[in-house]
Amino acid sequence: MDKQIRLLENPFAKRHTKESPRYALTVLPEYCHKILHENKTWEIRGQKCAKHLTERICIAESGSGMLVGEMVISESRLITRQELEANPDKHQIENLSLVRYKNIYAWTVTDVEAYAQPRPYERPTGAVNWVDLQYFGEIRSAAVRQRGVIAKLDRKKRCKKKAKKEHDRLKRKFPSVYAKEAREDSEWIPPRSAAFRKWCLWDSWQMCSVCSRMVPTDYRRSHAKGTAKGDPQIKACSHCKSNAAQGYWAPTPEDVPRRLRKLSAQTIEALRPLQIHPTFKKPFRAPHGYLIHADMMQFSFKPISVEEALTRLPRKERRRGEKALRYLKGSDGTPDTSSYVEFWRMHQKFLRHRERAIERGDIWADAPVKRMPANFIETAGLEYEEEEMREEDAAWQPAATRQSAKASFLAKVHSAVIGYNSDPQLLQFVYDLWLFTTIGGAKNASGVGIREALANKPYSPEVWRTYHTALVDLQRQIGWPSLFITIAPYEWSFPYHAWMEDELAKSLKERLHLPVSETLHLAHVLTQAVKSLLADTSEGIFAAGPEQGSVVYWVARLEFQDGKRKRRVHRDAQHYHGRGTPHAHILLWLRDVQNMNFANKIHAHLPEEADAEMLDLVTGSQLDWQTSGWPVREEPTEVTKSGTIQLYHPKKAHAQNCRAYLPDVLAALRCHCDVLASDGRAMVLKYCVSH
Repeated sequence: MDKQIRLLENPFAKRHTKESPRYALTVLPEYCHKILHENKTWEIRGQKCAKHLTERICIAESGSGMLVGEMVISESRLITRQELEANPDKHQIENLSLVRYKNIYAWTVTDVEAYAQPRPYERPTGAVNWVDLQYFGEIRSAAVRQRGVIAKLDRKKRCKKKAKKEHDRLKRKFPSVYAKEAREDSEWIPPRSAAFRKWCLWDSWQMCSVCSRMVPTDYRRSHAKGTAKGDPQIKACSHCKSNAAQGYWAPTPEDVPRRLRKLSAQTIEALRPLQIHPTFKKPFRAPHGYLIHADMMQFSFKPISVEEALTRLPRKERRRGEKALRYLKGSDGTPDTSSYVEFWRMHQKFLRHRERAIERGDIWADAPVKRMPANFIETAGLEYEEEEMREEDAAWQPAATRQSAKASFLAKVHSAVIGYNSDPQLLQFVYDLWLFTTIGGAKNASGVGIREALANKPYSPEVWRTYHTALVDLQRQIGWPSLFITIAPYEWSFPYHAWMEDELAKSLKERLHLPVSETLHLAHVLTQAVKSLLADTSEGIFAAGPEQGSVVYWVARLEFQDGKRKRRVHRDAQHYHGRGTPHAHILLWLRDVQNMNFANKIHAHLPEEADAEMLDLVTGSQLDWQTSGWPVREEPTEVTKSGTIQLYHPKKAHAQNCRAYLPDVLAALRCHCDVLASDGRAMVLKYCVSH
């Protein structure tokens, strides 16, 4: 660890130790340069300098919000225009016709000092000559004293504003569905769609009655028939049934120590002896999308102690932080099960090393701190102070007794404790830890190159090449697929389960800000849409009876929008591309296609105006930029003797590039849905391989 706390040396830098002035005078940018670098000694004004004469003041460059230097106004005297014209070297004003003051005063500037780097400052709006540099600091101090109330009210206000913005977005996209005067869903949604949407909203997840974790539930035939009990709880999850032998423990609110409850974000940051890199004011996000992984998380020690950081907090937060620190260090009589004290001791050792280096002159006081090596992320206890909650410990357990660090984190995400879902730093930490240990462990265990070591991982290109080969082999055995279906969720209208809506409301977050739960919910719903809504032999969309055809085989793949098909021009009606949202591509092999009634299963036309809700869903999500994918056909939908599906696709729909869709899926999920059929010339597979 001594090697990890070496200091970044720069003995050539200087430290600015002089106390800064309180007041600043705003000066035009061209005159700032002349005062600092061209020996301008007269600052011409229209009134006498009645304030801060002979005081040291800052020079504020007007319009930039920056302090560029310091000076002293030693004298302020009234001069005539003849004196002004006779001393151009003092005022250095090229065009004296611009000086239109009735009384001309020359403020004599002395003891000028230019800053090596401009410094930002805050000032009131409007034309102001003198700026009190401490005024805004005092205002901030007053606000800090009420930070808890102010921040909470501000977050609630912003949350309501964002919720209204989301609703307005839906009203613009699907006005007949989300307008104030819109009909109830039961008045226009088909029964199959209503049953699946109800399952998404209420029954797709159930809570364990023992540990209160959320468990995914399959869409069963009882849900389709409307005979499901609809119990929000299950007796016990697999972890509780196995008496903790399977899976991972999920914390409850009662498991959070009392001293660590109700800590603000500022207090938590002050309690950290480590600085997290990269430290962005706002995490990177795709436009209308999820978090973007920009860099691997790294750590460094903070240049100040935890105790000093706590002293800078408001009194109420400071007291809570000090109690939490005593608990974490085990100095208040609590059991010593915390690993926090180890990092605190390492931090104290680092600060002593740093202080001695500053005294020797090896580094300057404000020198940045070196970051830890990448493998520091595997240090036990880095993210949780309790041993039973650590992801690192899960990652290093024997293979026979563990699943993965990722599974341990997911157990906490689905627990009753709010916050695991919405913390971007914790999410990035778990992802980086999993990726670092997985790649390193695979290479070290196999003794071969990275490409070969990762060949059996689900994210490896080699795995998907194998799946592609298997799909080609399947096609050779059973023939061309009948349908190729794409379902691309639109989060703002997608049916979220009640527990997700509850967590969004309690954490004052909007959609796309619970990336783990949202992604898992979308993937779960899409999976059940394929298995049950489409392919079920009894209650599925293509289940028409024993002699009327059904789904024989299906292949599906979940992907994430990568933006490779995103147009340069932004379009509000369909801007899900490149957001990182999961979507599904599905291949269906149908039996007895000639006996199926596709007219009420697949549509490629615009609904009638009387069906305003479906018309808005189609125009808001089904109109493509380039092509509809189907030829013009004014005749009713039919299936040829060769098994080719010919949809009713009138000129009006073709002219607007209306993609074919499944009405039951569109009404239930309210998102983009695309359907293509095989024409016997491998056109479906040609389109598939591009995905």
